[in-house]
Amino acid sequence: MQWAWAHGHVAANPVSVIDHILPKQTGKKEHQPAMPWRDIPAFVRKHVAEFKQGEATRAALLFLILTAARSGEVRGATWDEFDLKAGIWTVPAERMKAKERTAWRCPRPHWRSSSG
Repeated sequence: MQWAWAHGHVAANPVSVIDHILPKQTGKKEHQPAMPWRDIPAFVRKHVAEFKQGEATRAALLFLILTAARSGEVRGATWDEFDLKAGIWTVPAERMKAKERTAWRCPRPHWRSSSG
């Protein structure tokens, strides 16, 4: 809109009055409430175990739940980040929101594929 006003395509910039019309934003963030840990097994049985849209998606969703990692960290995971013998997943700092290297202990019984 600024460009259109500056180049004479509109007589006035209607956006310039927004700060005077709309109420100030509080900046307060409302976070999604966490699921109580006791509800997770039933949730997994109902929504994840029967997920039919693809084995890779189902496995990634289960891994996301088990590690409580961010979805982008799970989606961007590469095999070299995993120590399968130790059951550790180490995410490099450049892929972390806080830019700090993080390691998760992963529940190894869930690392097997559905084929065994």
